[in-house]
Amino acid sequence: MERISKNFTYEEFERSATATANNINNRMPASVKPAVRALAVNLLQPLCDAEGWNDLISSGYRCDALNKLVGGVDTSQHRKGEAADNKFYETVNGKKVMVQPIRVARAVIDLGLVFDQMILYPTFVHLSYSGTNRMQVLYNKRYKGPRL
Repeated sequence: MERISKNFTYEEFERSATATANNINNRMPASVKPAVRALAVNLLQPLCDAEGWNDLISSGYRCDALNKLVGGVDTSQHRKGEAADNKFYETVNGKKVMVQPIRVARAVIDLGLVFDQMILYPTFVHLSYSGTNRMQVLYNKRYKGPRL
């Protein structure tokens, strides 16, 4: 496994049950690795370090075929390695406990972390990092929880 940082490897950004089930090769090209590295090093790892959390990436890099299959838009930052859907968790009394999306959002803002988009979903947070970080906070239509 090629490690990006303490908590992240390139392989976990490529991992996809949907790709595996549909025999799609979701290996990222070398040209995408710098964007994945920037996302992990500048946003995801600092968040994990500051909060003591771990991160399960449910969707990282998506090749064109996978992006189309999951209904992603053509402009999806996942295709460029600039985005990941994250389920953060902490260990409480020896058990993994998922961190609510609003807590993730508050931590990102309170820590002053730079991001392009942060989209809250009911069970995960989409975080992206790009060359032109817009600091957009958005809410998926299914998200009914508290807002910033």
